[in-house]
Order: sequence, then C-alpha cells, then structure tokens
Amino acid sequence: MRTRRKSLFFSVLFLTAVALAIPYCALAWKYRHEPFYNGLPASYWRKLLAKEPGEGFSLAKWAMPMSSYFGSRSAILSGDPKAKPVLLYVADDPASRVRKSTVWGLKRCCVRGGERDVIPILGKFLMDPNEEVRTMAIYALGDCYTRGAPCLGWLIEALNDPSGANRCIAVSQIRMGGLRSAEALPALRKCQTDSWLIVRQEARQSIEDIERSVKQARGVAQK
Repeated sequence: MRTRRKSLFFSVLFLTAVALAIPYCALAWKYRHEPFYNGLPASYWRKLLAKEPGEGFSLAKWAMPMSSYFGSRSAILSGDPKAKPVLLYVADDPASRVRKSTVWGLKRCCVRGGERDVIPILGKFLMDPNEEVRTMAIYALGDCYTRGAPCLGWLIEALNDPSGANRCIAVSQIRMGGLRSAEALPALRKCQTDSWLIVRQEARQSIEDIERSVKQARGVAQK
C-alpha cells in the first residue's frame, strides 16, 4: 500500500513538473533564434522599448509568472553587460523609439559596464535617418568620451550632421574633452564657417578652450 502511494506521489510530482516545464520549453523553442535577457526573449524587450515610458505591457500575455522587475524598462537599459546581445539584436529596428532606447542602453553598457566594443555600434547610429536618434548617439558618444573612451573620431564625424543643432552638440561634446580633443582642432576650425551662427560661436569657444589646454600642457612639460 505504501509502495503504491509512494509511486502515485512521484507520478503526480513528475506530471506536475512536466506541465510546468512545457510553457517554458515551448517559449524557448519559439524564440530559439533570439537572445534572451532575464529569461525573456528579444521580442519581448523590443515591444517594451517601443512603448512610451509609463505605458503598460502585460507579462501575462507571455504566460510567464515572472516578477514585475523582469518587465521593467530600466532593466534592459541599466548598463548590464548581459543585456548587450538583446540591444544589438534590436539595434536595426524600424521603430525610431526602439533605436533611441538602444543607443541609451549601449551607452550605459560602456559607461557602467566598461563595454568599449559598443563604441563602433554607437558610431553607426550617426548615419541614422532619424534626427533624434542621431542626437542621442552624439550625446552617448560624448558621455563615453568624457569617461576616457576613444570616441573622438566619431564626434568629429558628427560635425557633418545635416542638423545644425546636432553639429552644435557635437562641437560641445568635443570641447569637454579638453586637451584630449587637440586632434579635432582642424575640424573645429572648419566649423567657423558653418551656416548656423550658434555652431560658429561654439566652435570658436571650443578652439580657444582646447588651445589654452594645449599651451598649459606644454608649459608644464617645459618645467
């Protein structure tokens, strides 16, 4: 009798485990070609990033009893290096909102996670057809640059952006590099003939600041 009960108990336990595992196995098979982050596929994160901040997105739709933390926008954009494969997967998404979020997330991977290999990916966003995405990319590269990342070449390239506002932002980001931005002086001098007055003004001020930093560095070296 005890043997039968024991056998029945383990049978029920086994069937319960199988029943619980089936949804996860089915999900893993369906999205087997996508990278996962925090147990959720890139498709989920893409839909979440496509939402306006504050909009709801039901986890119940995915039939996964995960906590609300796993569905938080802040999770995928936290700078966690483990999120990088998902961000790279959605980098070419047709929705500009997703691309902007991707830029922010990759920047955080560089700044907080030390993932310098995302710099060329951020640089590619300078060619994005959406002006706001390019703006985000310039700010992201500038933020990485001020923290020591080798982004000066990309910022110099941003000086040719079709948007005058973006060109001005690029000049200001280069200016914050101080002495490290000495290589950008020839490009900044060209900006003194820009069609936008604010770009010309920012360029002149940037040139003065960088040249001052160069002179100070030479003075210290001579001592």
